[in-house]
Amino acid sequence: MIKKLALALALSILALPAFGATVTLTWTNPTTHTDGSPITGALTTSIFDVVTPVTGPALASVLVGTGVSPFTTPVLASGGHSFTVINCEAGGGCSAPSNAVVEIVAPAVPNAVTDLSGALNP
Repeated sequence: MIKKLALALALSILALPAFGATVTLTWTNPTTHTDGSPITGALTTSIFDVVTPVTGPALASVLVGTGVSPFTTPVLASGGHSFTVINCEAGGGCSAPSNAVVEIVAPAVPNAVTDLSGALNP
């Protein structure tokens, strides 16, 4: 009985929608190459998200957009999200991934019971 209750609770938590959270990312694009020379071509910034679901292994890095800072993600699923950006210069190479920004989106959960009462039985 306890195993069935635990399974039902786990399944109900997985079926809950996320709060509808988004993340706004901000950064400053570089103005020089790694050798110190100035960047002269246009930069394209790609934003990536590695999702760690509430259950299961992390998913592959997903391109969530290209753009300029600040960038607001689409509505995110429940779980962990690790964002990085990569800059690519027109006609040139691409940077290493940036530092990661990690955010956790909690699933919506039921409100707590607020009217629990008890009576002592003789």
